[in-house]
Amino acid sequence: AIHVELNDSLTVEAILDQGSEIVAMSKQLWARLGLGLNPNKQLNMQSANAEANLTKGLVEGLKFTINGVDLFIHTHIVENGPFDVLIGRPFFRYTQCETRDEIDGMQEITITCPRTSRQVTIPTFKKGETTPPSDGNVKVFRVAGQSSRM
Repeated sequence: AIHVELNDSLTVEAILDQGSEIVAMSKQLWARLGLGLNPNKQLNMQSANAEANLTKGLVEGLKFTINGVDLFIHTHIVENGPFDVLIGRPFFRYTQCETRDEIDGMQEITITCPRTSRQVTIPTFKKGETTPPSDGNVKVFRVAGQSSRM
């Protein structure tokens, strides 16, 4: 997972999933952000357990900010997703995302802004294991019951 700021208003945990063919957001988060969506752009989404559900629609060009890089990504709204945001293949293609896995299990990604060519490398974390950045300068991470600051 990584942290993303949505629409300049809220930072949330986003799950990276290269097996997903869409970028998706939970209906609850969509309602909290008060975003409009295009209900004519629904699609049938099949989950890993082979259950199929129709999405509510599409938020077109939703602003994602990741470590100062602004990206505008079409995001499908799902009724009962077990996530706030699911980042699938469209994100990986759009940002030319590169993943680096370390022998100790650490992982980082490098994304490239398609508009400015600016690159940023950020660490990933396991779902639910860190808190969002507390401000622009201090980041608090939980590691095995401890907190450490960067």
